[in-house]
Amino acid sequence: MSLSKLITILFLFFAIQVTRAQETKYDYIWLLGYAPNILQDSLGGSMMNFHETPRTISFFETPFRLSPVGIISNKLGELIFYSNGCHLVNQDHEIMTNGNVINPGQVHTNYCGDCGGYPYRQGLMALPQPSSDSLYCLFHLRRNDQLYITDFMYSLVDGSSDNGLGEVTEKNILLFQDTFADQLQAVRHDNGRDWWVVAPKVGSNIHYLFLLSPQGVEGPFVRQAGAEWNDYYWSGQAIFSPDGGKYIRVNPFNGIHIFDFDRCSGELYNPVNLEFVGDTIGGGTGAGVSVSPNNRYLYVSLSTKFYQYDLWATDISTSRQLIAVYDGFLSFLPTTFFQHMLAPDGKIYVTSTNGVNRLHVIHNPNEPGTACNLEQHGIRLPTFHAFAAPNFPHFRLYDLPGSLCDTLGISTANKELERQDGKIKVFPNPADGVAYIQLPSGFVGKLQVWNAEGKTMYSQEIEAGTGQRLLVNTAQWPAGVYFCILHEEHGQGILRGTFVVMH
Repeated sequence: MSLSKLITILFLFFAIQVTRAQETKYDYIWLLGYAPNILQDSLGGSMMNFHETPRTISFFETPFRLSPVGIISNKLGELIFYSNGCHLVNQDHEIMTNGNVINPGQVHTNYCGDCGGYPYRQGLMALPQPSSDSLYCLFHLRRNDQLYITDFMYSLVDGSSDNGLGEVTEKNILLFQDTFADQLQAVRHDNGRDWWVVAPKVGSNIHYLFLLSPQGVEGPFVRQAGAEWNDYYWSGQAIFSPDGGKYIRVNPFNGIHIFDFDRCSGELYNPVNLEFVGDTIGGGTGAGVSVSPNNRYLYVSLSTKFYQYDLWATDISTSRQLIAVYDGFLSFLPTTFFQHMLAPDGKIYVTSTNGVNRLHVIHNPNEPGTACNLEQHGIRLPTFHAFAAPNFPHFRLYDLPGSLCDTLGISTANKELERQDGKIKVFPNPADGVAYIQLPSGFVGKLQVWNAEGKTMYSQEIEAGTGQRLLVNTAQWPAGVYFCILHEEHGQGILRGTFVVMH
């Protein structure tokens, strides 16, 4: 590679325009609620607001059961709409213009009357339309008359219509038909703009992927990977890790399925299956899963037991630690463990398998073992809620430097997660044979280096006492641009750097 070409590549890389100067706050409002509020003798919901620290919780009136619930705010964190799978509701908690009756059919008739909600746990995903500040897309799964999920659908919302209360411009658009598991999930594409939406097929190892871009929805793209999921497909949860590099599914009958995920191509690879042995399963069938903000620790709960795994371990299965057993607390009904959701405040909130007015919370999810500080029933809600946690993607994930898909000039800078110094110091630059990477004082975590094609060239866990200068042998590396990142183990620090190898 010529020096002029390298200079051109570096210029383009460092000339990235910051189009996300305002932090994206699409998930700063959470809405929860279930059945009549016994304490206030009315229907109602609990609003969790993450604009403040600590987050605030308040009561609001709503005529609908909010489990499940798909929610989205605008990038400033102002509520746009939410849905329980039956209707779309605006910020005034009234049915949006043209927002009545999504998922029409016999199941809607049977379940959506009398303040009910559609019968699934993870069947809704609301996303901002790429390259727009006012358009949104709600993906939703529909059941047939026999209660099997057979239709993958979406509806479109213009949040600027009706004097800012929003309008559903298209609804119940059928994308694809098959049998789907109740585990809808999404992650941002490597280009930092578009979205992958993943819908697993029932009783198989097939995953259908759809791509949301400014041009609309494309797909399905079929990905077949890992062990087959058996016919016991209900309950559980699917998630992506905060960095988008892991896709994980869990339920009591199939165990834990972990995949590496390529956000550029949408490929699932390196499957790892962890079975639940007899001492693992707690009573009941509720299963939930989450990953710590630093992408290291995997949390899995099964009704009465809560576990932590280390995703950085050579053998993930042997890293399992029991961090909590349900303590028997009742909020009229048992407050056992169910679905998890990582919040903008860096904590993980956990729902229950019954209608209760409590949430569990992991206060320090980046810490190993019981130091993660799981507080059972630690959050009291003004209303009751059951089953599903809000189903959000990781909105503060953007493009991946060095990926072949990183072509749009969208900033990867996440000011909430980066240290103030923000950059890794690499010298000499260009490097010829060796490169020295300067580590922050006392840094503990992991270093990764990859080339412009996205191939990992070097990876090392950095322990206490390593020192502040790390030597990386680049003698056998092709000439080109390389990208490095430091993930801080304790805390949420991320540092990034770029250097050139020449021979």
